[in-house]
Amino acid sequence: DIKFHQTLQRKIEDVISSGIARGAFRNMDPHVVALAVRATLHALVVSAAQAPQEDLLERRVADFEQLIFNGILNPRENNHA
Repeated sequence: DIKFHQTLQRKIEDVISSGIARGAFRNMDPHVVALAVRATLHALVVSAAQAPQEDLLERRVADFEQLIFNGILNPRENNHA
């Protein structure tokens, strides 16, 4: 349902905006960040449906958490493409 997805998008944007205002998150476009978070959550749900083993699911949740909060760049590297 499109209304559900629009509401979810707005709620995530609000959380991101609030985090930016408090200094918890970097200053980024809340709409883009919310889209990335939703896409990551969707990937996690699809992944869990395809392989529902609990230990695998826990590892995937941890990996997705790292992706969202730490990104993919190695923190020791300052190279920007």
